[in-house]
Amino acid sequence: VKLLLTEKFNVAVLSSQENPILPFETRILKGNLTDKKSIIDATNNVDIIVHCASDSRNSKVVDIEGTKNLLETITNSKFQHFIYVSITGVDKSHFPYYQDKYKVEKIIRGSSIQWSILRATQFHDLILHRIIKPLDKGIGSPIKVPKNMRFQSIDKIEVAKRVVELIIEGPTNSTITIGGPEVLAIEEMVQLYLNALGRNEKIESTLSINELYNLFSSGINLCPEYTFGKITWEQYINSITKNNNNG
Repeated sequence: VKLLLTEKFNVAVLSSQENPILPFETRILKGNLTDKKSIIDATNNVDIIVHCASDSRNSKVVDIEGTKNLLETITNSKFQHFIYVSITGVDKSHFPYYQDKYKVEKIIRGSSIQWSILRATQFHDLILHRIIKPLDKGIGSPIKVPKNMRFQSIDKIEVAKRVVELIIEGPTNSTITIGGPEVLAIEEMVQLYLNALGRNEKIESTLSINELYNLFSSGINLCPEYTFGKITWEQYINSITKNNNNG
């Protein structure tokens, strides 16, 4: 949102939250994708939609039905561009959430509007907060990680910059894939995490059997031929640690 405001776009955000924290200049539209009637007014007089809404725990309702609702409310004859933010590898995975994201892509491709789909690899934030921190049991305890998992994580700001570029460039009617600047094993990422914290706990690789492990150890979440981001995992984790120490 901040990047769009910097580029002098008039920005409106559709949110089901009562008081979302957004820049002052942002127009807030109250609505929920799962309730078609609540979003009809939101698409009036809108030229471009960036669709980021998703819920991995309820993707059939929020992602699939929500996207159908959103597309059906676009009646503005001057509408220019529908941008959908997806995930690298959704077309190759049996993971249910990924399959639903891929179904959303197909729905968009089958619509009559002008569109672009942007697939991105996992955000640095997600790796830190959803994968590494839950494995960290504290100072002195070894960190046990599922072996063979690899990531090409990207900074969310760089993904946002690519979205802004797509808005400026116009519809591609194609799928664009981007990933971070490097592919790292989870052990390497945890070691850099510990280095940034000034810790030296042991890292132990373990076997794991679940759908997410299968996804992140298969390599389908990677796109080394489509590197876009420049902010490395080490740069990200060092900046996070520095900011926390200063705070």
